[in-house]
Amino acid sequence: MTKLASIFGRGYAALEAEDLDSVQAAMAAAIEGGADENDARLRYLEFMSGWLDEGTTEEDIQELFDGAGDLLDSALELGDAVEAARIVLDLADILVSLGDADDAEQALQALSERDDLSPEAASEARLLRAQVLLDFHQDAEEALVALDGVHPGLHEDGGYVSLRAAVLAELERVDEAVELLEQAIARDDDTELRYQLGIMLREAGTHEAALDQLLTVRARDLATHEVDAARPVPADEAEDLRRHLEDMLDTLPEPVINRVAAAAIRVERWPSEAAVRDGCDPRTALAFEGQPAGDGDDDEGQVDALVLYRDAIVAQIESDEEIVEALALGLVEEFDRYFDLELIPGM
Repeated sequence: MTKLASIFGRGYAALEAEDLDSVQAAMAAAIEGGADENDARLRYLEFMSGWLDEGTTEEDIQELFDGAGDLLDSALELGDAVEAARIVLDLADILVSLGDADDAEQALQALSERDDLSPEAASEARLLRAQVLLDFHQDAEEALVALDGVHPGLHEDGGYVSLRAAVLAELERVDEAVELLEQAIARDDDTELRYQLGIMLREAGTHEAALDQLLTVRARDLATHEVDAARPVPADEAEDLRRHLEDMLDTLPEPVINRVAAAAIRVERWPSEAAVRDGCDPRTALAFEGQPAGDGDDDEGQVDALVLYRDAIVAQIESDEEIVEALALGLVEEFDRYFDLELIPGM
């Protein structure tokens, strides 16, 4: 191992420990040891330390991301496949999480095609690329090709099974997706896979089978989060959630808000069994009560109440700033369920 490689190794270890002072020390040592300022390894440490440092300004963050595409290209040119994989996979994961998927997808494809890459790293690249192809490019066929290249040793992994099932469902191969999920659950009774299976069965119109899965998920979630669904929500918390929802409703177009304008707002802890039986997602932050619109012109549907689920929201978020996002997602899903109305096209 060269001196520079040893220094960068220390920087990587410090990065994994989120010891940003030691990362900075490694960067300084690398420069002193002769590293070029354009060295992909040095720029990677700079990018990651800036990303992790809570004191980094928005302007500096933007500057980092402006150079992310070039950094990915530089990483792919590294002779060491391990270092190339480290940089590309970490940067791609961050870019994808922020919705910047194009550069990430191209880099992941190039990385996965390297002959000197380990099967594990190649599989990780293909998995992430398949997710990007499905979520951002709506290219389920190419996503399936990427998944077919994943090492067989990962084919029973929950993440692989979940993604492959989602891809198969998108390709309208729902029976295969259901079978894949059922086989995985038989091997290892995973609640997340049960939830995916339940939602998939419900969308396919297999309501009783879906209900079995979703009620099991609800019971497990209540136990996991130690929720007493019958306990009233404190008045101040309920009022705060109502205010968040009312502020959000005020932003909707008049024809949309008129559909729920007369509905009461109620706050509970978690979707009830009855609500799930009526079609509510057992993990939703918000649900409508009333009568969904039917197929006839005169059957426009009616919303009698909007029910917010305090503990279900808490289970979804990491900070109060995310409450609005959780409510917005629930609102989008319920307008689609009740009125076949897409507030956000494609969702």
